[in-house]
This record gives sequence, structure tokens and C-alpha cells, in this order.
Amino acid sequence: ETFRFGWRDGVPARDFGAQLAAAVKSATGLNSLQGMELFIESPGSGEAAPPERRRVTPRDLFEGRCTRGSGSSGGDASPLPVLRIAAAQPAEGQAVPPTVPQRVAVATPAAGVAATAAKPPARFQKKGGSQFQFMRIMQMDKDPAGLRGASNRRRIPLSEVRDHASTGDVWMALAGRVFNITPYMDYHPGGKAELMRAAGADGTALFNEIHPWVSVDMIEKLQVGLLDNSTPQRATNSSSPSSAALHPTEWRSFPLVQRTQVTPDTLLLRFDIGESKESGLRPGQHLNVRVKVRRGQELVEVQRQYTPISAVEDRGFLDLLVKVYPSGRMGPVLAGLRPKAPNGHTAEDAAKGRGDSLEMQGPLGSLVYLGAGRFSIGAPGSAGHREGTAAHVVMLAAGSGVTPML
Repeated sequence: ETFRFGWRDGVPARDFGAQLAAAVKSATGLNSLQGMELFIESPGSGEAAPPERRRVTPRDLFEGRCTRGSGSSGGDASPLPVLRIAAAQPAEGQAVPPTVPQRVAVATPAAGVAATAAKPPARFQKKGGSQFQFMRIMQMDKDPAGLRGASNRRRIPLSEVRDHASTGDVWMALAGRVFNITPYMDYHPGGKAELMRAAGADGTALFNEIHPWVSVDMIEKLQVGLLDNSTPQRATNSSSPSSAALHPTEWRSFPLVQRTQVTPDTLLLRFDIGESKESGLRPGQHLNVRVKVRRGQELVEVQRQYTPISAVEDRGFLDLLVKVYPSGRMGPVLAGLRPKAPNGHTAEDAAKGRGDSLEMQGPLGSLVYLGAGRFSIGAPGSAGHREGTAAHVVMLAAGSGVTPML
């Protein structure tokens, strides 16, 4: 039961700490290493000698002081020291909680460090269960991918992957491999909704965007095949891939070209999405936007969902109507965006065509209105997809939802 953690040489200490905490939380379900002690164990000097142990800190990891011990010959095949994560010693007379040893692997820029973690009763993340619990289930299940004796190396076109996009039957392509991630849905730290964003699709870009340090090998027993890119793929909505500006799993940046003050606290923002390009959204769908905001000394990513008010068939631009709350985290940032030329704020901006851009991702949403009372539910082409007609539609909206409803 292992995971691998690595970081780029030269990364700031603060970023290293945040990445280490996120990796530990993703792999173990623990919110932090608070109350834990770290020890480095190197092979003893004699054949039967016990390992030599010394206490270390995460900073020792970062600064390269957890290197091969004296018992190592220095070659690649030599034994690695063991980093043991154990519960801190309780006060005298206090009971020691039972622990479950787990295997952990940590890869540094200079050397690899294998680690064994004694895990206390876990504080699981809000949206998913323990990764170690999932791995134990994988060890017990002889066929978690549902192969029934078939090869997990067969070539699978993306059109077949799209047939598995319902909550009870989810396939996903990652780094050229196809996985049946249905058994993992209850254990994903980010929750089921995040996985469904790439259900029945190639989720490689989204995977690398959210957690590039995580290896897909942790779900290798769920592999059902290899992605076959040689077969032409059908489009997933009425906009062809070449005409759709947005992408459901990739973040794309679009420049602001016009900023209109509608009311004292409401802005109409128009973005250039490319000549002859449509957004790719259909009625009932929305998009994600993201910005970086400063919290103390750090820049923190903030995401929000918006429904454009421009028509789905509009080409070349996309309009967002934004309500700005003074205490909000997204609105004030959007209110501060500057349009590019010819409406630049300064002569220099206008001359150079400079302006601010906003990152967007979409379309999102599995309920799409097709017109004339017809609705599409689920990912097009998937086994769970269906279309239906409604004679009556009841719509309920409140707050910011009133804008896209109108």
C-alpha cells in the first residue's frame, strides 16, 4: 500500500509544505501530520542489528537531510532508509490508540525515500473515504474492473468509453489508459461530482490540473484497456470540436474586450472567444471560471460557476453578467479586470492591445434543453444518456440563479 510523492528542485519551502500536506491528505485521509512524529530508519551496522533511528521533520525532507544512511552502499539497488510516521507518545498513563502500519514512498529530487506510516484513527475528508481503505478493497477483490477474464490491454475507442458515463457505470481515459472507475467513486477525495466531470471522456488534462503528483497506478487494477485514438470520434454536442471555444476538462483563457456598468454593483463583461467560435454551451449548461486572489502572503485559487447570458448561437464573444459583492472573493476580482484595445484603460494599453483575460472551463451540466420541450439527460453517447419530451416545465430560481433563468 504505497504512494509516491515528488517535487521540483528549487520549489519554495511554503509550496513544498502545501504540496506535502495535500498529498498526505489525498493518500491517507488525514487532514495533517499534527500529533505525529517522523523518524528516519537506516539499516543497522550488523546483519542482525536493529535499524538506527533518528527523529526528523518535514523540513529535513525538503532540505535533503533524509538521505541514504551509513548502511547503504550508495548504488541505485542499495537499501533505502525508512521514514516512519508514528503517533506522538502520549502523556504518562494515557492509553495508546491502535495503529495500522501503511507503506508510503517519497521521491525527492535527489533520492528516493521509502516510508512506513502507522496511521491513527483517520479523519476522512468530507467528500471521500480513506485511500488506504480503497487499496485494501483492491487487494481483496480479484476482478474489481469487471474484466471477467478479458485482457486489460485491448484497444478501446473513445466512442466506447462514452457509453459508460452514468453514476453507476463510469469509465475514464487517463494517460492513454482506460479505467472502470466505478468502484473508486465512493473513495475519491474530491467527491463523485469531480469524477463525473470526465466520465465517459479523456480526463488526462483535468487529472494533471488537479493533482499532478498522483500516479494513475494507484487504480491500475481498474484498467480495462488502452485508448485507441485511431478511430474518428463523434462530437458530443451540436457544436463541432473545431467551432467550440470552451473545453470541458481544459482551462482556456479569453481576453476581456468590453466592460459595461449595468448598475452600481452589476457588470456586463464581454470576452473574445475567437472569430467564428461558439461557446459550445447549450441551454441548461454552465461554465467554471477561476482566478487567483491574495490571502495574506499567498495566492489562492478561487473557482465559481456562471451561466453566460449571450445566446448559445452567438459567435466570437461570450457575455457574463456579474453581481459584485464587496465581501465576495470572485466579484471584486472580475470588477477589476481591464478590457483590451480598443477600450484599453490607458493609451499604452490601447496601442499594444493589452488587457486582462479570464480562464474558463466548460460546458458543464448534464441536463440540456434541446428546444420544443425536448431535454437531453446525461452524457450524449453514453449508456445512461436519454432524451425526453415534457409538456409542462416548472422552473424555480433564486438569487443569482434568476439571471440565467431569465
